[in-house]
Amino acid sequence: MTDLWSGLALLTLLALVFVALPLFRAARLHRTQSALEAEDGQSGENVRLYRRERQAIEFEREQGELTEDEAHQRRLELDTRLLEETETIKGAALDAPARGRWLVALAALLLVAGSGVTYLSVGSADNLALYDTAQTLKATPEATLSDYIEALEPYTETQADNPRVWETLFPLYRQASRFGDAEHALERIIALGERTPELVALRAQMRYFDHGMQLDDTGRALLDDALARAPDNPTANSLAGLVAFHGADYAEAIDRWQTAAARYQEPGSVRAMQEGIRIARERAGLTADGQHDAETQRAPKAQAASQVDVAIASRVDGDVPDATTVFIIARDPTTPDGPPLAVKRLTYAQLPAEVTLTDRDAMAPTLVLSSASTVEVQARLSRSGNAAPQPGDWVSDTQRVAVSDAPAVRLTIDHRLDSDGGRD
Repeated sequence: MTDLWSGLALLTLLALVFVALPLFRAARLHRTQSALEAEDGQSGENVRLYRRERQAIEFEREQGELTEDEAHQRRLELDTRLLEETETIKGAALDAPARGRWLVALAALLLVAGSGVTYLSVGSADNLALYDTAQTLKATPEATLSDYIEALEPYTETQADNPRVWETLFPLYRQASRFGDAEHALERIIALGERTPELVALRAQMRYFDHGMQLDDTGRALLDDALARAPDNPTANSLAGLVAFHGADYAEAIDRWQTAAARYQEPGSVRAMQEGIRIARERAGLTADGQHDAETQRAPKAQAASQVDVAIASRVDGDVPDATTVFIIARDPTTPDGPPLAVKRLTYAQLPAEVTLTDRDAMAPTLVLSSASTVEVQARLSRSGNAAPQPGDWVSDTQRVAVSDAPAVRLTIDHRLDSDGGRD
């Protein structure tokens, strides 16, 4: 933004120089014009013409072509005409060179004001401020995802009606697993622009993840709307396949993912759908051609699992409604900031509880528990029901557990998150 305003100021200054330039030339022009008028060039020419005509009259008189009286009369007429012409061309005195300078000052003021008003009405100062902030962060190697979000979030107040703000924040919220905020960003994008099937499907997807991989009535309505308006939309079909997969409707999941994979342009997404289809076929006991494999059905593949005992400290009891959501989350220790490999959703009333995390608890078919040998698990009591941690949530310490038949680890929810995400 500093470079922009510096450039605009320089251009405005150049424009003012061109407007004010006549002021600096006025005195010299005044002197030149005054000198020309002092020489009286037109009067001098009239005198020369007068002399030639006077000589012609005398020549004609000497040749006898004019009598003395006629010559005298011609001289009088010539003298009278010269006097009249000289009186006619005598103009008013030149004005002072400083006269009218206020008009130039007014023009300069109107130029500056008009430029500012025009830029504010048709320019993109808000977007440039947003871009400048993002570029500053990119130039800071140590900037984290949280730094980006913290720097950009104030624009949601100052530029609440600028869709670029929400378009910039949405992928950051999604990457940070702040799915509730990501859904709100999409809601604002839709409200400020066009309700496209892709945006509606993305909003349904964020709502699904935010509600612990459960599609509530609002999420279902959004997904149905996206599919009704664009039956082949890959995002909508991907989510529909995920819902079917977690509901053990593997045939529906395969059909939806095949539709999605055929329309995804990004190779990584296509590979993810193909892997999901493969896993769904294994779960359903189907061969690659879709036929039922009786041998596979009789001897299903052993499934990876992690055992967790979840309890809550006594100092939290009595202060929490029974319906409060409890999340048990497993992450890959090598990518602690990445998407969870498994999420289980309980309620406060169900605690204490013994929980088994399996591949069925994955948020996506390619991010499953069996992809890691060990995972880090944590339990969190969410008063808001938001999948992303919020100040005031109660959490347990993080424990590492093997993805096998290893003994269960115990998670005790016993401390509260403060506004910085640390212990209260």
